[in-house]
Amino acid sequence: MTRKELLALVTFVKKFRQYLLGAHFLVRTDHTALQWLKRTPEPIGQQARWLEILEEYDYTIEHRTGSKHCNADALSRRIDKITGDDPVTTAATGPAAPIVDWPSEQKADSDLCFVYDLVATNADRPSPGTITHRSAELKT
Repeated sequence: MTRKELLALVTFVKKFRQYLLGAHFLVRTDHTALQWLKRTPEPIGQQARWLEILEEYDYTIEHRTGSKHCNADALSRRIDKITGDDPVTTAATGPAAPIVDWPSEQKADSDLCFVYDLVATNADRPSPGTITHRSAELKT
């Protein structure tokens, strides 16, 4: 699990590099192992490479217990599934996020619908000429 937590941190700093360089930032995690990773005397392999990437940044890692991270794992921990509460509202957290039917939402978006249909029909990659009128996101 430490590997996945470290990978998440490395991915985050790479994505937001332009905002994080030269600024001090705080990493709050429910994974205590990340705190001692910076103090590992001789890291090896992949861990050493990832720690080398992180050395470029000025950050502090702060541990916070998982129960206090109401928003951190929102996509992987649905409150109604954990507690058995009504998904519309819970006493502990207030209104819960509505349950979304993602395939329907994707089909409602013109660009996503186009991609959705390509994947569903196992079609070949479209030629550049057929997508010239589409958005930049779809072309990417």
